[in-house]
This record gives sequence, structure tokens and C-alpha cells, in this order.
Amino acid sequence: MRNFDEYCTATDEAMLSNVLRYALVGSKETVQNKLAQFVEATGVDEIIVSMPIYDIEARLFSVNAFAEIAS
Repeated sequence: MRNFDEYCTATDEAMLSNVLRYALVGSKETVQNKLAQFVEATGVDEIIVSMPIYDIEARLFSVNAFAEIAS
């Protein structure tokens, strides 16, 4: 889906914005920067990661990429 505006109401967009506010999506550098911002903003010392990706190869790629930047 290329343009959510065509399918989502303002209420839908608000809900998605709320749900995805802490989503880390992008290149390793982007995710690393967003993760650092999240940790600084919240002061957490532990993170639980969920990667609901159907394709197992894509999920493993994401897990490995995240492990590289989070360690």
C-alpha cells in the first residue's frame, strides 16, 4: 500500500501513529539512532523486541541486523 491517506481515516491515522511511535524501521544506522533516542528518552535498561515478520528468512535477517546494532 503506497498511500495510506487514500485508505485511512483521521482516526485510523491517529491509531497507527500511536501504535508505531516506537517502531524502529530503516537502515542499520537509522534503527541504531532511533534506538539510542528511545533509550535516552525513556531511561530503560532492558528492551523486549518483537518482529512479527511472516517470512522466516526476512525475520532472521532482521534479528541478525538488530543484534549487530544492539550489542
